Amino acid sequence: ASVIASLPGTQSVTISSPGINGGVTFPAVAGHKVSVKMTGSTFAAVNLRLLKPDSSQLGLAATSRTATGFVDALDIPTTGTYTLVVDPSGANTGTASFTVYDIASDVPGTFTLSSPAPSTATGTATITTPGQNALITFSGTVGMRVAVSITSTTLTSGTLSVLRPGGSVIKVGGLSKGAFLEGVTLDANGTHTVKLDPSDSGIGTVTFAVYNVPADVGSPTPISITPAQTLVGGAANATITTPGQDAWFSFPGTAGQRIAFKVSGTFIKSGTLDVTDPTDNPLGGTIAFGTAGGWGDPVVLPSTGTYKIRAAANGVNTGNIVVSAFIVPADVTSSVTSGGPATTLATSIPGQNMKVTFAGTAGRGALVQVTPSTVAGTVKIVRADGTTVLGSASVSTTGGLIDATALPANETYTVLVDPKTWGTGTDTVRVIDVPADITGSLPLTGVQQVYSTSAPGQNIVLNMSAAAGQRIALQIAGPAFSGSLKIIRPDATQMLSKTFSASGAFVDATAVTVSGTHTVKIDPSGSGYGIVTVTAYAVPADATAAPMVIDGATSRLDTTVPGQNGSITFDATAQDSIRIVATSVSTGSSTCCGAKVSVIGPLGTTVMLAKSVGTKGATWSLTVPSTGTYTIKLDPQSNAIGGITFKVQSNV
Repeated sequence: ASVIASLPGTQSVTISSPGINGGVTFPAVAGHKVSVKMTGSTFAAVNLRLLKPDSSQLGLAATSRTATGFVDALDIPTTGTYTLVVDPSGANTGTASFTVYDIASDVPGTFTLSSPAPSTATGTATITTPGQNALITFSGTVGMRVAVSITSTTLTSGTLSVLRPGGSVIKVGGLSKGAFLEGVTLDANGTHTVKLDPSDSGIGTVTFAVYNVPADVGSPTPISITPAQTLVGGAANATITTPGQDAWFSFPGTAGQRIAFKVSGTFIKSGTLDVTDPTDNPLGGTIAFGTAGGWGDPVVLPSTGTYKIRAAANGVNTGNIVVSAFIVPADVTSSVTSGGPATTLATSIPGQNMKVTFAGTAGRGALVQVTPSTVAGTVKIVRADGTTVLGSASVSTTGGLIDATALPANETYTVLVDPKTWGTGTDTVRVIDVPADITGSLPLTGVQQVYSTSAPGQNIVLNMSAAAGQRIALQIAGPAFSGSLKIIRPDATQMLSKTFSASGAFVDATAVTVSGTHTVKIDPSGSGYGIVTVTAYAVPADATAAPMVIDGATSRLDTTVPGQNGSITFDATAQDSIRIVATSVSTGSSTCCGAKVSVIGPLGTTVMLAKSVGTKGATWSLTVPSTGTYTIKLDPQSNAIGGITFKVQSNV
């Protein structure tokens, strides 16, 4: 075994044959602790265990499958020579370095929490040796409530705990900047300990604050709230003065009532609200709040009696809080006929929703339109079972829309408008009966195909036959709407998706990967509908022209199908200063921008970034970096076709 003469000390262990263990011996002193840090390990897995002078095991064995590992501090029972056994798992071999640390004592400290509450004590502890903890003591009494916050630390992680006089744990939490341990109620008199335990071999400085927390606001008699069916509800307020302190409210409830909760008037950055029924069971979910307040949607009270509300500020937050309770009447209801006129609804109490029913037919499409209103929130289409949502969208004061949804059965559907938080106001809802999608075929012939939708929500679905390896391009022209274009492969996977505006769009040459009938879907946005022209092209291989020589003849490069590019080459010598002249440009009608031209070097790198060129022509100068063949790339923009006459000249 390798020998460490004194602590701390480091030795390397190398095991080159399977089945052999290694070891490191070191001296240790009774009453101290030792820890071991492993670094640079090449073992796939290695077991580490410590043996006492009598060869019995000290503590538990540790297994590491990473390049670093750590055996946390272990108490030394007797003075003598101890052994670290390095035992590779299975047939593993490798090498690693081991540093053994002597911990004469944990970092001590003390503070005083004055009584009565509230009071605060602060302190700092610096941990200098891996495996060392900080044990900060204070005098506590039965019933005292203690909270601990970590105001700053250079440690990356660890545990924070509060220990009883006998050393048992009352509560434990994380050790990091901003960490907060709350709700520690002492159950014994005597010296308690705040323990700071870094993870693994962490060392560093921790600054902390400990709070003697007074009784909760509203304890033992909660602050009374009388729910009201008004726009402002019934309210009560409380002020949380000390981190870890909560506020309690109560209200009388009647079975079957719907109650919603609002948090406002708070300077608390974040917190939570929890409601319990007369039997102290949770009612609804936890309500989060911050300086902007918080909201809990209506819950139905299960029984008549007194309900409690617990408001808790997160971490070290303190401040004022106002809790309001609303008696929420039944949701506002109406009905419409699919394809018929709209209906207008209004809510008057926060928490109220709007429900509009309509009779739906299986296989038909329904599009829900909410016109500009005074309500923001969400809108959903819900099936007759009350839970299955077929479609949803956001609603703002500018309105909202659920795109065409295929109805699965002949039944009554509900459009549910749920105002955001405590909003109230008016909405106008219309259900549009969407006819079947327009269908047809789209040949790759470059022939324009004109289609027209007759109602919002209606799509255009076209079949397009294409073979793997074939290149296609599509043109959307003259649309009466904005929307999206998708191409779906025969195997139902999406080949591409592109949005377009009322000015149309061009899908540049794209290679087909699966042979068969593809689906081209044109989906108008929002409530748009009308005429659109679609043209599909089979794009041939890129055009080429005769190679050029510097100061030689011109060469003409022409494309014939939208989406087709072109290329032409010339040879040059490293550091040649040249200019490329483009004339007789017929790609599109723009004087500046009908095409883009770039130059690719012998190694495939771009030596001239893409430059725009129009019918006026252009000249570009560059110095070539190496000797070899260069390629001029021509990329007509959008659906432009045509050509350019190129010439390469020396710069003189």
